[in-house]
Amino acid sequence: MSYSDDSALAAGMVIESWESNVVVERLTVKVDSRASYIPGKFYLRELPCIVELLKHVEHPLECIVVDGYVTLGADECPGLGMRLW
Repeated sequence: MSYSDDSALAAGMVIESWESNVVVERLTVKVDSRASYIPGKFYLRELPCIVELLKHVEHPLECIVVDGYVTLGADECPGLGMRLW
């Protein structure tokens, strides 16, 4: 993700398979976004951008790899990964 004052640029790629390094699709999408980073609520800023990017994927997906937490803390509050799931 890359953020400016009023938008974000989300980027992703689709690879052929988990064992492959062949890229079959590269995507970028600009998202109107004014969400600020809030500790413990990273998903509020990132999730809308990821969801918008996924709308543009043309290949079937078996899994999504996200650089973020599935759960947060000892009480396992939902993080970005769980909210995307």
